Amino acid sequence: MTQSQPLRTETLLKQLTGSEDVRALFAPGRAVIGISEHAARLPQGQLILSFAVNLAARLFPVIQNLEVVVPPHIKTLARLPRWQSPMLDQHIDKLLSELNPPVRWAVAASHSHLQDNIVWIGQAPEGVKPTVFIGSDGWYAFVSPDEPMSVNATNPIGAYTAGCFAAAELWKGLLLPHRHLFENVPLAPCKSTMAFSARSRSQPRSQARIAV
Repeated sequence: MTQSQPLRTETLLKQLTGSEDVRALFAPGRAVIGISEHAARLPQGQLILSFAVNLAARLFPVIQNLEVVVPPHIKTLARLPRWQSPMLDQHIDKLLSELNPPVRWAVAASHSHLQDNIVWIGQAPEGVKPTVFIGSDGWYAFVSPDEPMSVNATNPIGAYTAGCFAAAELWKGLLLPHRHLFENVPLAPCKSTMAFSARSRSQPRSQARIAV
């Protein structure tokens, strides 16, 4: 990430909000991206996680603290771009270390800040209530505020689309408490299960709601 990217985002937010100190306005800006052990053992789940983290790390100053929850001892199976590592948690750590975003970040095996904005891939652990679940099956990407989504056939385009859903929902969730400052900007967090085909832009098959 170049230094100009976060500055451009800050400049835009200053214009939209009328505030000169948007870092203080959006603090603490906490967000969590997590993945279940089952989903983490699937190449498509690994791709979704990698893309979602990469995108979310670039959302400073709306996201200022990013925690990535990854089960340990999971071998990397997907052909993850640029930051190859033998283990999935090592890949995420390497990605964030080399990207060096302005957000404060941590890679952990469990999550304790239950009040945070949480995106989850697969089945969330007991006591964790995600803001949204995301998933992908081939060309299809899924997002739901209610239940885990399918993670299945490997396709990086579908996985990247799911990562975009994750970043968008985190962004909207963190802006929502300040919606009075965004009168002309639509903020509509996901309220029901949504699916998107990155190939045909059609509604996908009915089996989107598959807990993993």
